[in-house]
Amino acid sequence: MKENISAQSAYGFTGEEKLRDILLNLTHWLVKSFAVNVDKGSSAYQYIWGYWSKAYPETTAYIIPSLMRLYAFYSKESLMNLALAQKSYFSELQLDNGAYKRSKKDDTLYFFDNAQILGGLAELNAWRKNDPAPNLEKCYSWLLSQVNNNGLVEESNFIGNITPSYYSRALWKILNYEKENSIPYSGKLLRLYERIWNRKNDTFSFQNWSFDGNPRAHTHTIVYTLRGLYESALLVQDKDREQELKKIVLWIYYELMKKGNESFYGMYDTQWNADRSFICSAGNAQLALLVMRIQEVTGFDAAREMVSCLAKPIINASSNTYHRAVPSSLPFWGRYNRFKYTNWTQKFVIDMILQMIENSKNRIE
Repeated sequence: MKENISAQSAYGFTGEEKLRDILLNLTHWLVKSFAVNVDKGSSAYQYIWGYWSKAYPETTAYIIPSLMRLYAFYSKESLMNLALAQKSYFSELQLDNGAYKRSKKDDTLYFFDNAQILGGLAELNAWRKNDPAPNLEKCYSWLLSQVNNNGLVEESNFIGNITPSYYSRALWKILNYEKENSIPYSGKLLRLYERIWNRKNDTFSFQNWSFDGNPRAHTHTIVYTLRGLYESALLVQDKDREQELKKIVLWIYYELMKKGNESFYGMYDTQWNADRSFICSAGNAQLALLVMRIQEVTGFDAAREMVSCLAKPIINASSNTYHRAVPSSLPFWGRYNRFKYTNWTQKFVIDMILQMIENSKNRIE
């Protein structure tokens, strides 16, 4: 029997009406992040004092699928048009070698950023097949050229020659591009996949999953790593590692959250010792999304308890009439992008709320 269950009973929020109100507030903020750039890219963040940063190509790209989902949810053509407008923005950033630079004035090329751009524009192409974004083949070729035969990215990294484990999220996007375009999986990408998996510790953590090689990682990059590996395992049909990822996520839920006052703190080292001084909002929302992704496949039913730990901060943040957004850290002076409202935080929270609403309507008892 199919049963509609309220957000309050399922997730500990104050009811689906409030949940939808929060979603609308965050959507308005996200649209504003484009408007301040004349709809050419979304600003990376807004300071709590109101100032906006310049547009950020990487996160603009993976906001595109969120805009598409919001369009489907609200049936509002302005959201569809905003997503489509980003094709022009990215066309202005693409170089002759196929890679996308950081801005019109910054020719820096990053492997991770370009993989997210490839993924976002590929989803846009799948949505509007008669009006595709140009030159994704060239971007794909450039990305492959950055991976050596040992499965390492030697250049185009944020820091030196580090190939961090959270590059699994980049791997996911490139493998998915290959699948959707009937391209055999690249041997170099499969070696990158193996290399990251070989970094797994007995404690269910992964070496080198922080931004800079530090043993302590923000939960944002921790879940980047886990989600990227899970999706990659599904793509290459690696059943054993798919199951291993489910085991890790279950362990995080039962050991770190159920026994840790139901909080997923802002940073952990490889022994899961937490920095309890703050919560990384994006990391929390990402973990909720991953649990709900696994729940869809396995029937795992923990997501509704887990996401409730975000309810109060989101409700409080969205009631702020000035920003109506979720701070990057809770409290906002925490150690992850302090004093900022980042666009990727809003993206992941929007995705989480949309998935919660969908689950609440379609859950089968």
